[in-house]
Amino acid sequence: MSHDHDHHHDPHDMLEDPEAGSTWFITISSILILFVVVLAVTAVFYTSQTEEVDEVVLDAPLQPLLDLRRAQSALIDGAPRWIDQEQKIVAIPITDAMDLVVKEYGR
Repeated sequence: MSHDHDHHHDPHDMLEDPEAGSTWFITISSILILFVVVLAVTAVFYTSQTEEVDEVVLDAPLQPLLDLRRAQSALIDGAPRWIDQEQKIVAIPITDAMDLVVKEYGR
């Protein structure tokens, strides 16, 4: 019977502390991985933010300006039209107006 008693293990002996080296390695590795992930997420965020600012802030005002210039070009290059029929004021394309000014005053 005393033989059976020798094979009985104390439960406290089975709960040994882990090695300090492996614990430190896992801790430092986890911190480095977390740091890299945070840097990557930050880089993606700032890249997306910069693209959004470029698209919304810098490109958006351009369209109304282009529309205005297109409308103005249509007015100065368009077909002749009456401005005031009673006073006989007609709008003509700018190139025709410049030709008339040169003919009249360019002598």
